[in-house]
Amino acid sequence: MSNPITVQQILDRIKTNGAGSTLHAGNGAAEATGVVVTYTPTLEVLRKAAAGGKNVIVCREGPYWSRNPEALSANPTFAYKRDMIEKNRLAVVQLRESDTGVGGDRYLRGLAEALDWDRYHRIERQAASEPYAPGNVYFRLPEMTLEALANSVCGSLKIRAARVIGEPGAKLRDVALTHGRMLVPELRKVLKEPAVDAVIIGEPVEWETSPYFQDLIASGQKKGLIAIGLEASEEPGGRLNAEWLKSLVPEVPIEWTPAGEPFTALR
Repeated sequence: MSNPITVQQILDRIKTNGAGSTLHAGNGAAEATGVVVTYTPTLEVLRKAAAGGKNVIVCREGPYWSRNPEALSANPTFAYKRDMIEKNRLAVVQLRESDTGVGGDRYLRGLAEALDWDRYHRIERQAASEPYAPGNVYFRLPEMTLEALANSVCGSLKIRAARVIGEPGAKLRDVALTHGRMLVPELRKVLKEPAVDAVIIGEPVEWETSPYFQDLIASGQKKGLIAIGLEASEEPGGRLNAEWLKSLVPEVPIEWTPAGEPFTALR
């Protein structure tokens, strides 16, 4: 039987292995009974963790939808979630934004593997040992239309809909695959690769990134943009985070529990 491990010891091992973490809820001195890895610790994810006997939730985003949860103290939804966490003696640990780990960007790699795009990855300008180094976001696909690409991505990721800017029937091959929120400086950096036909992103900043791309097309450039949602773009990386944590914390069971796409497409 494995020796007990505490929540704080898990945080310490994460830090020792090059990643940052924050304990948002729970007792660091508590014994860990198991770990659930997810994108965001929704109430549904927390309930599944508690029902499965796992009291540590490691997540990409924090539990309280705010950088200042103290300001939510009078909010009934905040109180309900806080009380649920306390009642079930859960600990919520957030992996910070800078985490990439050995082997490059786990969120990019997880997304590419979920799409089954490994074979299309252009790695000629990267060391073979770091195929998913930050910035190595380019893929050369079989020729298809922008609409077909969007439908293929939705099917592979099991999401209900993507938002598209560009001509649906435009033919393309070279795609930049990114995740998370996209600002104009980041988008311009990706588009410095002149062959790029389309960019897949998580979340555009709608007063900035979206109109920039509209104007880019109106200026004569034949490009496409597919926004799949921030959560959909980063959830697959949780599977790799879970595998990474298994190597650090062999004392307890660890599983990946996707939070699921938050949106429903109404037609």
